[in-house]
Amino acid sequence: MLIINILFLIKYIQRATRFYIWISLLLTLIYLAIYLIFYKKIIPKKTGIFIKVASFTFFGLLIFALNYIDVEKLNVDRWSVITSFWHTLNSGIYPYFARSNMGNPPGPMPVYFVIAYPFYLFGELGLIPILGFAAFLFIVYKKCNVFDGRLLFIVFFMMTSPIFLWETLTRSNIFAYTVPILILLIFFNKSDMNRWVNLLLISVYTGMVLSTRNIYILSVLIFYLYAYRKDILPVSKILISVIIVFTVFAFTLLPLVILFPAEFLNINPFVIQSTFLIPPGYIFVFVIIASLISILIKSRSELFFYNGLMYFLTIAVYFLYHVVNSGFYTALIASKADISYFIFCLPFFMYSILIGNSENNNHLNH
Repeated sequence: MLIINILFLIKYIQRATRFYIWISLLLTLIYLAIYLIFYKKIIPKKTGIFIKVASFTFFGLLIFALNYIDVEKLNVDRWSVITSFWHTLNSGIYPYFARSNMGNPPGPMPVYFVIAYPFYLFGELGLIPILGFAAFLFIVYKKCNVFDGRLLFIVFFMMTSPIFLWETLTRSNIFAYTVPILILLIFFNKSDMNRWVNLLLISVYTGMVLSTRNIYILSVLIFYLYAYRKDILPVSKILISVIIVFTVFAFTLLPLVILFPAEFLNINPFVIQSTFLIPPGYIFVFVIIASLISILIKSRSELFFYNGLMYFLTIAVYFLYHVVNSGFYTALIASKADISYFIFCLPFFMYSILIGNSENNNHLNH
């Protein structure tokens, strides 16, 4: 988490001051101090109420800030990818022919755009990241039996890290769209997967989530490999679940195939996502990373941390690829590599901190 935060601090604070290295180190030390000093301490009830009030205030300030930043002047076009997709489709044209204001094609899967459609109609895509943060904090508060320092660290990190402000002001949505994968793992933790109704619901949900970004298939891979290795599910049920997942996923693509069959064969999200960011051969590297990570998982609660680690290593490979080919300065400062992809890690790392917290609290309550 702190490494990702440092990358954001260095990239964006250097535009305002030459002391960006020292500022980045100072803020990192503050985060470490808060975590190490308070992580075992129970927070008084009044402080817990203050944290909730501060969270609502934080969301209010983010919504307020949306009105004062001209997103078209920023070098991020995720908002434009969504608007151009729907503008193109509403004009009766194949939506994956669309181009953003920066000339980029729409890479995500169809459900990604369906989720964003109400916000597109409302005219403010910046509400997506804010609702994602709110959903994550709701999960965090529901998980806590008592308030302690780890919760304080999570909330303080969200309110002060440039990552969350950047996500909001640029109308990015990586954190928000990763929260459903976190929810999938939480369901897996709580559910008896051998009950057919649970297996069916989780499989359908997984298929829908996969139709946002195809990188999430790495989490699904870890999920199934762990279930197989720990005999949580027999092979027959894993195969049935996989069939359901990809059947649901295929149905989300079916309208495009029916309406634009020739265009879909010419260009589609699979082609776009495997061409524009990194050579297709690296996909096999990512699968190997996820497969090896799954071997390290010893319990269901560890799924969260190791999913975060898997995404961190995967995006690190992507980042290093651009560093080797373009140099560190060009990759980081000149945005040849998109460091925002590291945000995929954060919901899992942050929740894994809470898992340790919750387990400790349960032990204390007994």
